[in-house]
Amino acid sequence: MYASTARYRFSQRFRVPTKKAFAWTVDFRPDDFARMGEKGSRKIRRISEDTYLLIDTTYVKGKPVRKPKLINVYPDTLMYLNTHVGGPFKNSQFVYRFTPLGKDASRLDFAGHLVVYSPKPLSRGAIARIAEEERRGDSEIWRHLARAMERDFGR
Repeated sequence: MYASTARYRFSQRFRVPTKKAFAWTVDFRPDDFARMGEKGSRKIRRISEDTYLLIDTTYVKGKPVRKPKLINVYPDTLMYLNTHVGGPFKNSQFVYRFTPLGKDASRLDFAGHLVVYSPKPLSRGAIARIAEEERRGDSEIWRHLARAMERDFGR
């Protein structure tokens, strides 16, 4: 089995102050998939004050896919890490960093490090296509989350 890394980035703006946007985002809930505009379920286990284990189940071609994720929250720097500890993208890691945009708005800067396993080495072109597909999908999820967040804060 070969492993390749697809790296990608995007940003998402929120019409919500930074600390509120960050707190809303790390308030993990069982209905998070509905807020993302996706089908799936989430079990949440708080390990410590700033560490969570999320067990997400999504569906690919009608079949359930389990994705356990370790979440490390860094409230002092308004960032968190999401590390896949199992599932099809084991060892992948995602960085979420929040930045103020004035007093009433903020921005999420996302960096993805997706580890893709395959029976043969992937070409640079294949990795680039995977990265672009993931960037598009993840940024769409964050557009849904931005709308949900702004609704929750009455913006």
